Amino acid sequence: MSFRNTATIFFVLILMGCTTSPPKSQSEPASEFEGDLQAVEQHSETSGASHGGVQVCDEPRPEVCASIYAPVCAMRDDGARVTRSNGCRACADQQVATFLTGACPKP
Repeated sequence: MSFRNTATIFFVLILMGCTTSPPKSQSEPASEFEGDLQAVEQHSETSGASHGGVQVCDEPRPEVCASIYAPVCAMRDDGARVTRSNGCRACADQQVATFLTGACPKP
């Protein structure tokens, strides 16, 4: 076998290993980042279970939150009430257990 035939076969074998993967289904995120973004958006929309208007923070706590302005009044363990931009941001604080929709009233 000549060098040219060997090189051609080697080149063909390399190209065979460079196949493209089939397209991803609609339910799969296009990237890891997109999957994280979907999780953040889902947590921002559904953060906490409602108990008489009071939302309870879910575990595990979110590490990243979307920049959505939907103010909430978070109740901290020390009794303080603080306004956060959304439920996700409130629950990201380990000292917050519950929150109400809307900004905290001014003292």
